[in-house]
Amino acid sequence: MMVLWILGLPATWRAGWAWHDPVSWLRGRLGGYVFTGSAYLMMVGFAYIDAKGLVYLHSDFPQIHPDHNTTRFPVHVPHEPVFRMVAWWFVVTISLAVWHAVHRRFKEHRRWMLRHVASGIWVAVQRLVVILVSSATPADQKKTFGDGALIGVALACSAAEIAVWIPNWRGFLIFILRDDMKMETWAMRITVQRRLGLPLDVACQAVEAGKKAPNGKPHEELGDAAMVNPRAKHATRHKYLLKRLVKTLRSAWGMLIEMEPTAHLSYSNPKQPDVAAANIGKGHVRLVGDLKLTSSLACKGGDRLGWKGAFVAFGNTERALLGSLSGDYRFAREKNCDLRLLDFETFGGFGDGVRRILRQAADQLSNKLSHAQHLDEVTWTTKNWHGLQMQRLSVVLHTAVAWQTVNELACGDSGIVHGAKCIAVLNGVA
Repeated sequence: MMVLWILGLPATWRAGWAWHDPVSWLRGRLGGYVFTGSAYLMMVGFAYIDAKGLVYLHSDFPQIHPDHNTTRFPVHVPHEPVFRMVAWWFVVTISLAVWHAVHRRFKEHRRWMLRHVASGIWVAVQRLVVILVSSATPADQKKTFGDGALIGVALACSAAEIAVWIPNWRGFLIFILRDDMKMETWAMRITVQRRLGLPLDVACQAVEAGKKAPNGKPHEELGDAAMVNPRAKHATRHKYLLKRLVKTLRSAWGMLIEMEPTAHLSYSNPKQPDVAAANIGKGHVRLVGDLKLTSSLACKGGDRLGWKGAFVAFGNTERALLGSLSGDYRFAREKNCDLRLLDFETFGGFGDGVRRILRQAADQLSNKLSHAQHLDEVTWTTKNWHGLQMQRLSVVLHTAVAWQTVNELACGDSGIVHGAKCIAVLNGVA
């Protein structure tokens, strides 16, 4: 049975690889039947041996009591329960592998096949241990046989799990090592403090130094004035967020996506759009997009629209932005362009127009990552194109907002902190 199990392994491993070739497909199917049948028959044999008490602990050198002098390990390991669990795992893994193969989930099928093979191939590791460790007396032979089995199970199952999870580990390492996929500590600290409504460390320092906002009022601990009306205005954070969004859209539509096009007067006069693309708007018309990164705190809390933002997403900003968009791009509407408001909020929100165009781009690519993205870009938290791009946009959005905040609140009118490294991250080239 062991020979049939080993011979059937290559054909079973290739499940789903040769659907276009009837002969190869039939060979794989028959090999799978042989492999699976031999696996279940081996477990029937093991159950019979166990029930009859024919395992090595009792049948080999019966004069040596099973509970005494059967291991070299400092801790006694009950062999019989352990190997009953291994036999149970052997059956569970082959059953799950078959179930995933039937449902054509071949990635999961191969994962469970690795676990199944490990729960059977440990015997080969055990034999190597027996060969390498010379045992002269019956007691030493029994020790070597049992300890070799435990070592074989541990090594084989550990190797299988490593093989199963290597793709996720690669994604974790990419997430840790790529600068454009993570936020620096100072930016994360500011972002978390703002999201939780806590005083900002840099804002407290600015308050102690008596630094004032452009309107002449002192800065407060939450840093709202630095976000709503900074001296440097909003050009920097807008520019880097726009560049990241254009890179994202170009990964789906290529150079059809134009960033701040210069030849726009034929369809948008006089307003220059942030994003434009021919034939990808609704009804295959030209798409014209205007990116806005606004703060929901710009409206006063006592105002009716200001309170709306506490209960409705983009309640403080979207209505006013849509109104100004209609006026600024009236010519584009007359030219039958698909006008989109690509709005973000400084607390990390993605507006309806952004979500729609990202979903449209994901559909263009069937929400699948390219081979290069799988190897070099995907992280352990992103398994498709849409998730990857949402993460990258979010990193740039929060980093740009934090950069503006910390530089506005930096003590000293000319103090620019966290400059070069942060700009590299925002550019996506770090």
